[in-house]
Order: sequence, then structure tokens, then C-alpha cells
Amino acid sequence: MNGTTLKPKYTALDYAAEIQGRYDVLIEELSSLNDQVAPRQTNELYMGVRAWWGDFNAGQRATIKKLLKEKLGITAADIERDTKNEREKSKEGGTALSSQSGKEVNLKHGGDKQERRAQSIVEDRVCYRTNRGYIVAGGHIEEDETNCPLYHFSTKGHIRFLDGEQPKISETYDKVVDRLSRHVVWKRPHHAKVVGLWIMGTYFASIFTWYAYLWLTSPARRCGKSLLLELVSLLAYNATPILTNPRPAYLYRTVDINFPTVIIDELTKFKGDGGDDYTEILSLLNAGAKAGSVVARMEKIGEKYEAKYYHAFCPKALAGLVSLPETLNDRVLRMDMSRKKAEEKVERLNLRKMGKELAALRDVLYLTGLGYDKDVTEFYDNIEKLDIPQELDDRLRDITEPLFALAGAIDAEKGEVDATTALKAYTQELAGAKGADDHADSAQHTVRALLKLGLEPEGEGSQAILSSKKVLGLFEQEPELAWCDTPWKAGRLINRLGFNSRPHRVGSTVVRGYKLRYRDLQDLRERYLAEGENT
Repeated sequence: MNGTTLKPKYTALDYAAEIQGRYDVLIEELSSLNDQVAPRQTNELYMGVRAWWGDFNAGQRATIKKLLKEKLGITAADIERDTKNEREKSKEGGTALSSQSGKEVNLKHGGDKQERRAQSIVEDRVCYRTNRGYIVAGGHIEEDETNCPLYHFSTKGHIRFLDGEQPKISETYDKVVDRLSRHVVWKRPHHAKVVGLWIMGTYFASIFTWYAYLWLTSPARRCGKSLLLELVSLLAYNATPILTNPRPAYLYRTVDINFPTVIIDELTKFKGDGGDDYTEILSLLNAGAKAGSVVARMEKIGEKYEAKYYHAFCPKALAGLVSLPETLNDRVLRMDMSRKKAEEKVERLNLRKMGKELAALRDVLYLTGLGYDKDVTEFYDNIEKLDIPQELDDRLRDITEPLFALAGAIDAEKGEVDATTALKAYTQELAGAKGADDHADSAQHTVRALLKLGLEPEGEGSQAILSSKKVLGLFEQEPELAWCDTPWKAGRLINRLGFNSRPHRVGSTVVRGYKLRYRDLQDLRERYLAEGENT
């Protein structure tokens, strides 16, 4: 259908009328069926029922169940089984199946609308696909038959948009950062602000040429990576559930169609042990940080194999203890997580109690994306005028410019530079950081080695500046770190604890090395060594 301008008010009664209209159409179509129904028609009708099932009331569902059984032989047990199967497949990274056809339910591309992904640009405005059509920023809607299973904009949020509600982007940012700060222990306070920007940026991602992956890592387990991934999964645009071993077929298709925020935990396959799944997923990740990128797969069509091209670009959040392949390192915003100390208290994430709050905040993020796309686009188009650190290389600049544009829009509304200042501090840290270490269980041994420096609480002996060679000398005293046999490996290992090699002034000279302070080493001792452990 052609796009239509929305009425000034669109209430819950209007929405209920829309559901009733859909119900009436389905009842008419089911009632008119004869004894000979083509499998394709059966599948289309059944999937049409499933798309609206959550909106129908109990009486409507009962009538539909009766007709499905009479006309198509589909029972209430079939519906319940398929609903359960769909949820389980989504969690495992699988593909939902129709009980009637036994074939994958895929969206087909063809024509202008059908080729739109779940987030796209239409007439220079951000467009989100819903289960009922396309919402275009600026109060424009296109009704259409679609299917977008990862779409998380609630019915209440949908009505709020149609009623013209517009949250302020600065207030949305503050709410997201507050939520992240309440549940996660951060190494540095500005890290929560950077992750908040990244989550908000997923709602504008189709505007940008690049969108970096969020990479959560730590020197040991139990450092809050999965907890933060859970929050990202609950708040980011069209986020998948947390996937631990996704199949390539699922990833290729959901990225191509749903423009999701892909959430992957425990990247155990990315240590370079090969295999077809590793190669195919790595191919998608290598390409998917840049807009317009595609990946090809050979698929059997009839008796022949043909190349099929899938969109690869979408936001992705990854977590794991292992190091990323070099090809991915320059596509990620790395966030080093640390273990919580006993005295560090955060609010427990209770989804049963907080589910409604988080869903409401997610609705606010959708509304913000639809309301501020022009502002963010303007800042992105004038990115050279923003205060971006000069030491960033070209690739790091590419992947952080979207967040600087978003921070610019937020700060312009606030009248301060809070978001930009946090992002500048983080990108300067990132510019000086090295690659992650392969030995994820080495944190305790590294801390023990560093404590052998014997730094004192006060005075000149409270800190030391060490080159990579001197750090290597310390590590050689630990038998468990025997694998660390070069200054380069020593540098990678100490980076994982948050230390970066920088120029430092010592007297009248400037030396480059790692600055270690007594209080920092004691902080690490409390986090990673057993209480009372001697070094």
C-alpha cells in the first residue's frame, strides 16, 4: 500500500479496531476454504494467524482454533508446540519451522518494500519494519503484510508513537546510562556512558557507513560480561537472544532480513581452530561492520548450486575470554570487564521484577530513534567539525564517528559535552591498547608477578614505570607464565589488566612504558587473588 500520513491521535481503541479488522479477514479467509487447499496457501494462512496470535483475545483465539482444525487440520496442540519450538529455536540460534510445511519460513525479497531490511532509510528518514507494516520517522506509516520476529517495539510503544510522543534524546541517554550503572561494575565510570551510546546507536545504525562491534572481554571469568550482554540484548535495536553457538544458516538469514543487534557469548570458536562453521561466521563478522557489505553462500536450488548473497551489516555485541582474530580487532570497541570486589555493590538484575521497566525503556529508545534521525544524520554529515582525538587512526575513526555524531546530538540538547568527553577518554584508551591475550586464565599469575615489584604505599616507591622488557623479566619469575617469552607477549598480557604503554616524564627525560602504582596493584590483588593470599 502507499504511505499515508497518520492522524493526529491514534488511541488504543483505534488499535483494537485494527486487530478486530485483521481477525475478521482471517475468519473470512478460513471460512471460505474448501476441501482442497494447496500446501502453500495452508502455510501462508497459518503464518498469518501466528503473526497476530499475541494480539487476539481469548474468544478470538478459540474461534480461530476451531476453524484451523476444521479447515486445515491444525490443532491447538500444533499451535502451542510451534510457539514453544519457535522460542527454543530463537534461543539456540535456529530457524522456526511450520508444522504443516516442514520448511524454513523465510521472507522473500522482491520489489522496493520487500527489499527493505527491518531498519532502513526511506526518503532520507529512518524506517523500522514492524509486524504490521513500516514506520517511517516523521509521522509516516506504510501498512503492509510483514513478518519481523525480532521486532521488540510494544503495542503501547506503537500507540505512543502514533500519538506523537517524542522523548528527549538527552534524557533517553541518561536513562540508559543510569540503568547500566545500576547493574554493572565498571572499570572506569565513562565506560558505562560509551556502552550507553553504543546501545542507542543501534537505533540509528542504518544512517552510518560503519558501525563497530561491541567486544566484551576480561582476564578471567565472573567479570560481568554475560550480565552486560543481557542488558544489551534487552535494550538494543531488534536484539537477538544471547547466542552461544549460533549456526551460520541462522545468522546469515536473520542478519539479512531482520537487521538485528546480534548478541553472541562465549566465542570459543574464534581461536582459529578452523571448520566450516568458523569460516562462514568469521566471513560474516569480517564484512558486517560496514554498510552495504554482503557475503555469499553456495546454496542448492533444484539440482544446481548457486551463489546467494546476504546482507552482512548490522550491530553486533560479542563476548569471550579468547582473543579475536586480527581481522576483527580493528572492527570492535573493546570493553575490558573486571571482577567485582566484595565492597562494590550493584543492583541485581531481576527480569521478573524489572521486565516492564526495561520494556518501557526499550520503547523510549525506539521513539528516540524515530524522532532524532535527522539530528544524528546532520552531526554525522558534519563529522569533521566534531572534537575527535587526532591520535585515532583512520579505521578507529571510521568505527567511532557514529558514536561521536550521536554524542554531539545529545550534548547539543544538554548544553554540555558530557557524552563527548566520555567518548574522547575511551577512544584515547582504545588507541593505545594492544590486542587481547590468548591465555584467559592468566590474570592471577600476572597479578602475582606484578606484586613482586614490592611497591610501597607512599613516597617515591609507590609507583614504577616499566618497559615491556622489564615486565617480561617479572613474568619470567612465574612458572605458569613460561609461555610469555617475548616483550610483545608481555605487553599483550599486561594490557588485559588495563595498563597501556605511554610516554612518561621522569626527571628531565621522557620514557615510554607502563606506569604501575601501588594502589592499582592492590586493587588488582583484591579482585583476582584469594583473600589473605601471599605473593
